[in-house]
Formats: sequence, structure tokens, C-alpha cells
Amino acid sequence: MRVDSHFTNNSSWRFIDKKFRFPNTSNPFATNFPEVVNRNNLTDDELAADFVAVKIGDVNGSARPNNFTSIDDRSYHGDFTIIADNPYLHKGD
Repeated sequence: MRVDSHFTNNSSWRFIDKKFRFPNTSNPFATNFPEVVNRNNLTDDELAADFVAVKIGDVNGSARPNNFTSIDDRSYHGDFTIIADNPYLHKGD
């Protein structure tokens, strides 16, 4: 048995709209499934968005998606510099 721990052609998690129904439930990868939701011209919150998260490659059930003990702190307190190729912005950009 070959173990692939990198999954170079996939991501760690996939997110699928909960309303989506797979046409072939015995092979969900037989068809493309929606993983993007676009919300344009927002006027209200979108807290009702509902999706299913699928952990990729967890064939032995060892993934612990609710184990936050090893999370890195990504907070940054201080100045943050942004460098852009074109610093000129026009109305509507």
C-alpha cells in the first residue's frame, strides 16, 4: 500500500454547498461540484450560508478538525506595509 501524505493535486479541505445533491452518490467525483459562492452587492449579512466541509485524505479517521491546540497565532499588532506595483488608484477601483 502506498501512502501519499502530500496530496499535491488537492487541498486539505473541500467545501460544498449543503443544498447540492450529487448525481452519482456512489462516485461523487464523477461530476464537478460547486465550491465557490459569489455574493455581489451585499446589503445584509450572509450568516445563513450553509456548507459541508470534507476532510481530504483522512482514510483512517485520525484528523481532528476541532483540535485547536496546535493553531498558530496569526495576530499582528503593529504597522503593516503593503507594496503594490501601481500605487495610483482611481475612483471605482
